Amino acid sequence: MAPLTGLPPGTKATGVDAGADFSVVLDKTGKVHGAGRNTDRQLTLATTSDVTTLTPFAAMPSGYVATAVAAGATSMSVLLNDGRIVSTAPGTARPIPA
Repeated sequence: MAPLTGLPPGTKATGVDAGADFSVVLDKTGKVHGAGRNTDRQLTLATTSDVTTLTPFAAMPSGYVATAVAAGATSMSVLLNDGRIVSTAPGTARPIPA
């Protein structure tokens, strides 16, 4: 096991889950970060490059606050504080409403 790095200084993780070769982390401010394989763009990045340090999810709804994260094999879902759920689908670079 290797430690995941990349959260902003002083930021604590409050949730974590792992998919097939990638991890998602929820921080105490309600932001979501990811690291690992990104071949299906499950980390919401515009490229399929792998990520070695925790990187904020760029393609999330404006002003979002997440309360939980869950990862599947090549996708992830985020529960927002207003009750909405957004999910990535294999091959998309943005969350889609679940």
